[in-house]
Amino acid sequence: AISITFPEGENFFVSEPIIIPSTVKYINGNNAIIYYSKEQTLDNISESCITINGNSDLKIENLRIKYTGTFQLVGTYDGKISGIRVLNSNRVKVINCEISKFNYTGLLISAEENSAYCENVIVEKCYLHHNRVAGIYFGNTEKFVVEECLITYNGVEGDSTTGYGIAGMSTHYPKNTLIFNNDVSNNVRKGIDFHSGYNSSIIANKVVANGIYGIFHESIKQLGKCVIKNNVISGMIIDGTKTGFT
Repeated sequence: AISITFPEGENFFVSEPIIIPSTVKYINGNNAIIYYSKEQTLDNISESCITINGNSDLKIENLRIKYTGTFQLVGTYDGKISGIRVLNSNRVKVINCEISKFNYTGLLISAEENSAYCENVIVEKCYLHHNRVAGIYFGNTEKFVVEECLITYNGVEGDSTTGYGIAGMSTHYPKNTLIFNNDVSNNVRKGIDFHSGYNSSIIANKVVANGIYGIFHESIKQLGKCVIKNNVISGMIIDGTKTGFT
């Protein structure tokens, strides 16, 4: 197994995607900053600064990633560049990382069409902000955990069609998800957003001043048990009407 440690606090200017080999099991960003500038390709497929594909038992921590390419394209979902993308991988931990200004999402987890399930992915103590569509966008996950993160100011003011803190994709089916003790506030559309899945728990989060809903959880495509408790939800305003939870 290979470990990688960045020089402490250094800046890196990257113009091509970084593919993490399956032999790498630990990355210590050491508070270095990656400035990623590659524009998305014309075929409009999902891309990312860092791609984790087929790499299990990997831990990434203490890394900062910022996109410097085109942020706001014509349509809400036209952006396809994410900070970190995880697919076909199990037991991945992303800890104490900051990801911002991507024109799709900060973290994209198992979200391709017909994605294989990614199991035991943990996102902890991360700061995900000012991304175009969402801080975290996830699809086919099993035992996905988001805890103690600050996820804020995602979306674009004036465009209420997107801007999520944490969002499960409506076309996928996450299983046994835990969203615990996060601050998911000031996102343009919704703080925490669920449309489908099996057994979800949304517990002890601060969800304040998001645009439409603090927590949105519909039951149409939900099975198993949904637990929503001990969350602080307030200050959601759209068109002058306070909302908060549905």
